[in-house]
Amino acid sequence: MELKIFPYTKKDGLRTRTDSGIMALYDQMATDGSAGIVFSEGHIDSRESFLKYMKAPGTYLFVLKVDDEIMGVTWLDEIKDKTAFNHFCVFSNFWGKDTVALGKTTLQKLIHIGDEAGYVFEVFLGKVPAWNKRAVEFAQACGGVNLGVIPYGIKDAAKEQNIDAVLIYYTRETF
Repeated sequence: MELKIFPYTKKDGLRTRTDSGIMALYDQMATDGSAGIVFSEGHIDSRESFLKYMKAPGTYLFVLKVDDEIMGVTWLDEIKDKTAFNHFCVFSNFWGKDTVALGKTTLQKLIHIGDEAGYVFEVFLGKVPAWNKRAVEFAQACGGVNLGVIPYGIKDAAKEQNIDAVLIYYTRETF
């Protein structure tokens, strides 16, 4: 399986994917039943809000393809001082496949982005609702280090309250 990572960005003033193509990614998450889990904080609740967020300054979306089939997406946001929050969503057509190896490869490639001035990122962080054991296990299997539980560390919009979150980090040394 060959993984290719496609950044959603502007080249010569044009986006690398159409608006409808980006909204279709959200549609797939909704069809898979993942949208409400991935966006449990409630700030993204539609294809339009997904598109708006992925176009926002400071948010960097990457479309992940394996053998020309979209396997999912990852994005970086809340970037400050060479630290970024990382988010993943694997589509159902890849559930049960070797997503851990693909996730690890994705993270390795992203954390090694740099030029002659050095690396862009030193650490990626992830906050996962503590109840989502599958996501916590996936993050750890991809090389993430579990720092522990933050009480009330993430908003659950459906419950209208904050819930416990597991804080995960990745560095180049964790791979």
